[in-house]
Amino acid sequence: MGQVTRIFKIWEVYLGGENLLNYTQHHVILGSENPFGNNFDATQIWGPVMGIRVYAGVRLNINSKNHE
Repeated sequence: MGQVTRIFKIWEVYLGGENLLNYTQHHVILGSENPFGNNFDATQIWGPVMGIRVYAGVRLNINSKNHE
């Protein structure tokens, strides 16, 4: 996980990502083909279940006292 933020007077622009090595856990829910059976177990999630996630955004600081 990582994020880079660039701060302007009252604006912030950011770019980040999660699970950058694209590692995912396979077969997350055991016995998913029969959810009412004895082998169903959804408590064994220990790792990421989604791949790489990249995000970007903008923040506006309305009450910022540091802008001039």
